[in-house]
Amino acid sequence: MRAGLEQETRAFVEEGAPEELAGRLALIGISEVIPDIALVARGAGVPLQRAAEIYFAVTRRLGIDTLFEAGGRLSLADYYDAMAFSRAMETISAGRRAIAIAALGAHDIADDPVGAWLAGRGPEAERGERRLIDLVAAGGLGLSHLTVAAALIRDLAGDGR
Repeated sequence: MRAGLEQETRAFVEEGAPEELAGRLALIGISEVIPDIALVARGAGVPLQRAAEIYFAVTRRLGIDTLFEAGGRLSLADYYDAMAFSRAMETISAGRRAIAIAALGAHDIADDPVGAWLAGRGPEAERGERRLIDLVAAGGLGLSHLTVAAALIRDLAGDGR
């Protein structure tokens, strides 16, 4: 995370922004996930930096960044679409937090805590992860895709064990 922020800061400085402003602009990109990372740190009893590492590892492994990008491009037709969208995105967020906390709790010292945790969940989790990765890779993600992805992530997170 720190390397990414430093890279973003340098990019803003290269575009002419003063150093202090560049640092603040770089933080905007991650500001919306800071509360989630803090919840992971608190839930797993780990430092914020470690929580952020695993939070982003879950995000990358499961393609959650792609899901959120797709969600940002959706045009919601009515109140019920908006409600379905909101519920799907919250389910994805809650699942990401639960997986990060569980991975840190069970495999914090592993090289890949998320991979170790998922592997420990057995073949059903492997199938769920593969279905999610295939869904994300298919592209053209709409509301129904996000709803299915949310259910898959919720199933992967399970009870967090």
